[in-house]
Amino acid sequence: MTIVDLNFEGRQFHGVAVKMGFDLLDFIQATIIHFYAACGEVDLARLQFEVGNKDHVACWNALIAGLVRNRKIDEARHLFNRMPARDVFSWSSMISGYSQSEQPDLALELFHEMLASGVKPNEITMVSVVSFIASLGTLKEGRWAHDYICKNYIPLNDNLSAALIDMRVEFPDISIQADAAVTE
Repeated sequence: MTIVDLNFEGRQFHGVAVKMGFDLLDFIQATIIHFYAACGEVDLARLQFEVGNKDHVACWNALIAGLVRNRKIDEARHLFNRMPARDVFSWSSMISGYSQSEQPDLALELFHEMLASGVKPNEITMVSVVSFIASLGTLKEGRWAHDYICKNYIPLNDNLSAALIDMRVEFPDISIQADAAVTE
């Protein structure tokens, strides 16, 4: 199947969901938002968000992740700031967006806000954190991130392992203790 076929199939699914009255169910709404954003149809993703339920955090997350994917970081941050509640995925999407758009200072600032708010980062969050710390070149933050991963038993997936190796290259003084972290 080609991208055009998938786009057509997704639009058909959306049409059927609307006819059946399912398009405003939280999980389907989030899926439709994600679909349109993944196809680069940010305006349609935003429209689906606007007509839907604003109480479901997954819908907010889907649009934020879609905006980040489409390099609309400022719009994503504006939406993030309006969220009534945030979870680890909300924070991770924004932190990743700043990290990928070469704004490591904003990523670090937002990461500290995340910790202060009481939300615990997961391995996905820590991939972005380790990556932007390596790009910032701050040894103190690098040591802290490595210790945080070990002390909090953040699972090591392939991406986090690769990010830790990259950080190890940037900061040879940090001893990476893979055995101290949980592996999947």
